[in-house]
Amino acid sequence: RTFRFCSQNLPTDASGSEIKNSQYPAIKRYLPKFLIKKDIVIRNPVITIIDPQGGPDIYFEFVSFSQEIQATAGVQRASVWIDESCSKEFFEEQVPRIMASGGDVIYTLTPGEFIGWEIDDIYQRAHKHVRTDHIRRWMKERFGKEVEAHEYNPDGSDIAVFQAATDDNPTMTKKQVDESYELIEDQDIIDIRRYGIFRQVTGQVFKEFHSEMHILREDKYFQDGIPSGWLHVRAIDYHERNNWACVWMALSNTNECFIYHEYNPS
Repeated sequence: RTFRFCSQNLPTDASGSEIKNSQYPAIKRYLPKFLIKKDIVIRNPVITIIDPQGGPDIYFEFVSFSQEIQATAGVQRASVWIDESCSKEFFEEQVPRIMASGGDVIYTLTPGEFIGWEIDDIYQRAHKHVRTDHIRRWMKERFGKEVEAHEYNPDGSDIAVFQAATDDNPTMTKKQVDESYELIEDQDIIDIRRYGIFRQVTGQVFKEFHSEMHILREDKYFQDGIPSGWLHVRAIDYHERNNWACVWMALSNTNECFIYHEYNPS
């Protein structure tokens, strides 16, 4: 009967007049006041709710990412909602909380510039991906790629990913959405914030890969093979679950880097 809401801050953590928690105001906005038996207090951030069907009281519990992980452990919850990106350790501690109840973990976030473990552990392991029409239309215009509204991975885990754009917000018009991004010049930043695209912006050599631009014909440019006098290295991008990315590279005397072989073992 207890539902857990996780945010960067507790509803009672305030900086001046600003409350850095979006879950609590939303709940108070949509939950009928006559159902609230007891509101949160500083020492006990829990809303006690009257069950409209006459059952035992329902509890909405609020926790923050900054709390000691052990403080949120050892109890069962009907469901857990994590709002915005948290540490992998915090997420892993929430999963056992819903095992006995058969509940679920809801994880909502806007991918940031430094999105990390969520790609490998959640996004790429999902059994099902659901994309809105705005996302599908944008991917078609941006990359010339058709994607399905419902995409299934038979080898995926019990995870469903719902991908939506700011344009799907029913409270905003297209003009308001366009105006909110008009001061951002970097298209990659817009892709991340408006369309929720997982992409690491910083440190990239090429923001997009195009085979016609980045692949050279070996028989045309290296008729005698890649010079043995260049610096030759091998590198492995190690992953625990995904295939490894192994590459053979050569660095020319003018600091041009060429990848001439790759291997992707399980």
